[in-house]
Amino acid sequence: MPDEHRIARTYTELGRAMRSIRITEADPSGAVRITVDAQGKLLDVVTTGLLARLPPERVGEVVLDCVRRAQARIPGEVSALAKRIMGGDDAEHIATTLRGWFPDSPG
Repeated sequence: MPDEHRIARTYTELGRAMRSIRITEADPSGAVRITVDAQGKLLDVVTTGLLARLPPERVGEVVLDCVRRAQARIPGEVSALAKRIMGGDDAEHIATTLRGWFPDSPG
């Protein structure tokens, strides 16, 4: 099989596998839990009664902090998946690209 076909099949397999990635983060108080996919898209927001204890002006900040922390985990999750499917160099290139899109969460 020509190398291009192998590469295309490998990337197709990685794309399929990435669709199953779900990353969930919660704020320390337990008031908010969010889930994102491998592209950083917000899939779910769950709040609890503890949300009422937060000052209203902090709610958005808490949600965004959870989203950013979840997104900061995307490069590692995708890199681990890519290493299993593709091997080292390609996986590291993908992880480096994703770190540019989803940098480490502050704090």
